[in-house]
Amino acid sequence: MDRGKHRIAVLLAIMLCVFSAVVSAGLNSWSIDPEDEFPVFDGIKDNSFFLELNMAGEAWNNVFVNDRLSESDKEKLLELAGTDGLLLAANANLGGKLGIGPFVFFTDGKADSLFRVSDDFAELLIKGNEPEGLYLLDGTTGALAFYLDSGINYSFKLDDKYLDSLRNSFKVKNMYLGLSYHYLRGGFAKYEADGGFEIGFDEDGDPFIKGNSGKILVYYTDIDEFKNTASGHAFDLGVYADYDDKYSWAFAVMNIGAGLEADSYREYKYGFEYDEDNKEWNTTEPADDGVLKYEKITLDLPLVVKFGGKMKYSDNLDLSASYTMASYSDSIYIDKLKDHRIALGLEYTGIDFLPLRACLKYSTLTRDFDIAAGLGLYLGPLKIDAGFPDLSGLFYRSKGVAGGISISLEF
Repeated sequence: MDRGKHRIAVLLAIMLCVFSAVVSAGLNSWSIDPEDEFPVFDGIKDNSFFLELNMAGEAWNNVFVNDRLSESDKEKLLELAGTDGLLLAANANLGGKLGIGPFVFFTDGKADSLFRVSDDFAELLIKGNEPEGLYLLDGTTGALAFYLDSGINYSFKLDDKYLDSLRNSFKVKNMYLGLSYHYLRGGFAKYEADGGFEIGFDEDGDPFIKGNSGKILVYYTDIDEFKNTASGHAFDLGVYADYDDKYSWAFAVMNIGAGLEADSYREYKYGFEYDEDNKEWNTTEPADDGVLKYEKITLDLPLVVKFGGKMKYSDNLDLSASYTMASYSDSIYIDKLKDHRIALGLEYTGIDFLPLRACLKYSTLTRDFDIAAGLGLYLGPLKIDAGFPDLSGLFYRSKGVAGGISISLEF
């Protein structure tokens, strides 16, 4: 296999690993209890030492469900596709944490991707090939990142003298601040496409096909040269407060400045043009190795803003709610994408060693409700938490798959 094809094979293998890992990995317990989805506050756990291993992942789309589609279903799906196109995403991570007092050291291997297929081709996938139509690739974009995320978290309690006024006005019992630093190292790939084709019938009733000149661009960091991998930094900031032993809330801004940057990349450009005189397509293909460009290239990772609250409803029942906004602002996305997620959850702790969790979530990108469930197995210092964040697949209306587990020792 020549070098160029080897690179393409490696890239496809990485993408395949991302999607297959999602099936076997999943989101751990904090995806079930919304108030716990704040890793910036890991340092305030009531333990002087903890060690945690976890797997997390999900894959979803915003249009298709795992069920047979009626004509009315297709019309509804066309409405969804007409807004954002067809979105396909996958996220996965495998990593661990070591907590010593207020400090938490972490490292995770992560893969994140979000692909957009143009409205026209989404319609083609939903309804099939129609006798007449114009199908454009314009707006087809996407990005895939695979990287190591390592860093440190520090959480500390505010001194009582700063809380006196808050205690008098809002009954604040304790308040904590959390700070995290991330060092990112890895690679990424991007693609974009434009152009398309039109099929129909002329005035004499004869079929015709016309094409619009276009291209498909793929560029990525040179994964054969690991010394040239992309790197970057990110920060998390947050605040957490307890109220009169019953209520608590947290606010965090995560992935501040998160991104990967490389000094060089390889570009593959596939061009196509329809020759109306000869009624045929002319294509231009890149060299096997593509074109190596010594220019800086960056990938901006999504900024995440989150607010959540928790109420101790009774001795054995906690209720929680959260709002999360993730902003995909990389330049590859012509229209900036934002995902607003709302979650309502509960945790039952009537069985000391077996906490049970349930959650209802809604996402504006997937346009879908998810029913989640989870449980823990607590045997002294050993804690195992499993989560199944999308049970709607049991009813054949799921737009994705997710699940996962975390194992920890706490002393």
